[in-house]
Amino acid sequence: MHPLVDLTTLNDKQLEEKIQELSKKYFMPMSAELRNQLVNMLDIYKMEMHNRRMKTYEESFQKSDDKGLDKLVNIN
Repeated sequence: MHPLVDLTTLNDKQLEEKIQELSKKYFMPMSAELRNQLVNMLDIYKMEMHNRRMKTYEESFQKSDDKGLDKLVNIN
């Protein structure tokens, strides 16, 4: 994590917009040091988005009645 970035204030849409904005800036002419900082920030935002999606997936999986393949395989 970056000490100057507070990702808790961003919703998913804002986070996606930030990723798109930084991705566009990546292809602009700039120094190697600045590009490395940009890559680090992109990684932070992408990791946060991935973590949010995994959390949502896990929560929806736990709420569902179907707990995997147990009901598909009927051994009698």
